[in-house]
Amino acid sequence: MDDLASSYQSRMDRDECEIDARMTFANGAPTHIRVMGKGCVARLTTTATLSDLNMSLVGVVGRKVYGIETTFNVQLTNGTSTAILMN
Repeated sequence: MDDLASSYQSRMDRDECEIDARMTFANGAPTHIRVMGKGCVARLTTTATLSDLNMSLVGVVGRKVYGIETTFNVQLTNGTSTAILMN
């Protein structure tokens, strides 16, 4: 499979995964992001640096940096949710 086909297949897999993400706040500050899906890898992109985020990256299986953007790949297990904690 060529690179373009692989990219489209990855996108199709994410679309079929039914990814749902929710950010939770306490006292006006974000505490965590809860991500759910049907057994796939979700992507979380931010323009903050890791030190700015102060996050516990549980379930992160990969990371790519493009200039000021950082994309984290989060492994989702079917029927469960993954929490990305923000300290």
